[in-house]
Order: sequence, then C-alpha cells, then structure tokens
Amino acid sequence: MGADETTLVEAKDAPVRREKEGRKIVIHGVLVQVFGLGVQIMGDSGIGKTACGLDLIARGGLWIADDAVVLEKKGDALYGRGHERTKKLIAVRGLGILEDRALL
Repeated sequence: MGADETTLVEAKDAPVRREKEGRKIVIHGVLVQVFGLGVQIMGDSGIGKTACGLDLIARGGLWIADDAVVLEKKGDALYGRGHERTKKLIAVRGLGILEDRALL
C-alpha cells in the first residue's frame, strides 16, 4: 500500500506501530505525572491542554512536557519526556511562551 493509500485508521495507529517497533515518536500534547503515572493530555490547539496540565500540578502533579512530547518504549514500559528544543518552555494562552521555572 502506498503512502497516499493509507487509511485514516492506519494513520491513527501509526504512532502505536512505531512505538511497538521500539522507535521514538513525538506527539502534540501535555504530559504530567500524577501518582507516579504519566498522563498524556491531547487535543486540538487552543482546547486547554496546558491549562488542564497546570491545574493537575497545582493539585500535586509533576510537569513533564508541553506541546512536544517524546515517547519511547523501553522494555515493557513507555516513557515520556519533553523535546530537547521545548522541554523547559510552557505556552500559556494570553501570556505567551514562558520558562517552566516561572510557572512551576
């Protein structure tokens, strides 16, 4: 099947396939650690992912990444971290792009 013949379902499953093959992937979203587990918040731009993530850290969560989340499979576990270029930045609607230490 050629690239232009890929179905929507196959396209949605592509990150899962890449993860299962042991490769790193970058996805759009916010990653927060809550009770020792990673919580990935995904959705369209402007929907409130960052605001939800900031609310979770105000309740005891740990901020991991905003906008670009790198996922990598190691053994049977899936690990997430911030992308090298944006790992210390948080984009807050109405305030702009801020360093994480200014908010956390």
